[in-house]
Amino acid sequence: MNSSNPKNRSQNKIQSLVEDWLDGDQTSNERRKKRDTIKVSRERFLDPSKANATVIEVFPKFCNVRLDHPDARVILCHYKRARLQVSQKEQYKERSPVAVGDRVLVSLPEKKHGVVLGLCQRSSTLSRPAPGHDHNVVHVIASNIDLMVIVASVHEPEFSQGLVDRFLIASQISEIEPILCVNKVDLMSSEDKKQWEVYSDLGIKYFEMSVKENVGIDNLKNSIANRHVVFCGHSGVGKTSLLSSLIQQDVGKVGQVSSHSKKGKHTTTSSKLVFSENDEQWIDTPGVKNFRLIGVTLENLSSFFPEMISLDCQKKGCNHYQQENCQAKELIRYESYIRIYESIIEEQKLRRKKR
Repeated sequence: MNSSNPKNRSQNKIQSLVEDWLDGDQTSNERRKKRDTIKVSRERFLDPSKANATVIEVFPKFCNVRLDHPDARVILCHYKRARLQVSQKEQYKERSPVAVGDRVLVSLPEKKHGVVLGLCQRSSTLSRPAPGHDHNVVHVIASNIDLMVIVASVHEPEFSQGLVDRFLIASQISEIEPILCVNKVDLMSSEDKKQWEVYSDLGIKYFEMSVKENVGIDNLKNSIANRHVVFCGHSGVGKTSLLSSLIQQDVGKVGQVSSHSKKGKHTTTSSKLVFSENDEQWIDTPGVKNFRLIGVTLENLSSFFPEMISLDCQKKGCNHYQQENCQAKELIRYESYIRIYESIIEEQKLRRKKR
C-alpha cells in the first residue's frame, strides 16, 4: 500500500485516532514495540505553561475538556495511552491515562473533536483500585485537588463511620485536607447520637446541614471558596444535590433512596468537574457502597488512626487485632479499624488464590 497517497494517509490518520492502548491484550507485536518505544522516549510531563485546557469528564477513548480563558469552550477530545504515557517506575498502572481535573494540552478540533497532546504532572490524586482489574491497576477518580468534602447523611442512608474513615485515610495518603459534611439533619430525631462528633476531636472540621431545607449551605460555601474540591461519599447522601445548591445550577441527576434497602441508588456514573461562578473547580464523584484503599497494609493501618499512636500497647508492637490487653478496644473508631483490617486480610487471600 502506498502511504504517500492522500487517501491512504487519511485512512491511516482515522485508524490511529480510533486505536487505544488501554486494551493492551489486543495489541499486535508491532504495535506493542511502537508503544514501548514511545514510553521510553517520553521522560517528562508537559510544561504547565503549555497547557490550554482542563479535563472535566472522561469516557473510553475520549474526554471532555474546558479550554482556558478567554475561550472557555467545552470540547470533546480523543486521547491515546501511548501519547500520554510518561516513563516512570510506578508500582501501580492507571486504568486510564487521563483523569478529571488534569491539566492538558489539546489541539482544537478540525471537524468533530480535538486530540489530547500532553499531560501536566498532578499535584494530587484521589484513587482507588480499579473494579474488575488486578490489584495493581488503579482508577484515578480526581486530580489536582486540595480539599476533600466527605458527604455523609444522618439517615437514608444511615451514617457510615466506616466509609468516612476510608475516605479520611485516602485523604491522608494523598495529603488532601478533608472536611466532613453531614447532610439530611432534617431527618434527625432527639434520640439520634451524633456519631460524627468524634472527628472534631481529631481536628477535622464538620458541617451539619440539610440541602432540602437550605441549612448550612452558605457556611460550607464560605469554607471551600477558592479551593479545588472533590465531593465524595455514599450513594444517596446528596452529593449532587449539594453541589447543585452551591453553584445554583443543575449539575446532574438527583436520585432517590431505595425504599427496599434504604440505601442510595447510583445516579452519578462518573466523575465530573464543574466551575463555580468564581471559576473554582469542584468535582462531583459517583456514590460508592465501599471504597477500597491503595497502599494500606496490616502493618501501617494504625498510623492512619492518630488516636492509636500514643497508646502504650501500640508502643509495644500491638496490632490492635485479637490482642489481649489492647487499649484500642475502648476507642470510638475501633470497630471501623477492625473492619478495614479484616478487609485487607481478605484481599490478601484473594490475591494469593489468583497467583
